[in-house]
Amino acid sequence: MRKTALAAAVLSLAFAAPVWAAGGGQPTTGPTPNFDERKAEVLKKVDEQMIILQEAKVCIKAAKNHDDLRTCREKHMAEAKQLREGKQNHPNGQ
Repeated sequence: MRKTALAAAVLSLAFAAPVWAAGGGQPTTGPTPNFDERKAEVLKKVDEQMIILQEAKVCIKAAKNHDDLRTCREKHMAEAKQLREGKQNHPNGQ
């Protein structure tokens, strides 16, 4: 059950990126950035997501028991939440 939940969480982040990139249906409040600026911004976010997912994968592979797996999931969810909230203090400086 936990493996399914963890897989669902990882996949939901992977599929959320295109929705986020499309603007998420939120109206813009100021002048829209030009295409190149927006593209660079989206690529940066995708790179950050990939780093977090890769770290989660390494942690999951190294897990020896359910407690380790739970710790990996909690760490991954916290990092993903920070990224969603726009906090840029990822442990790798990304």
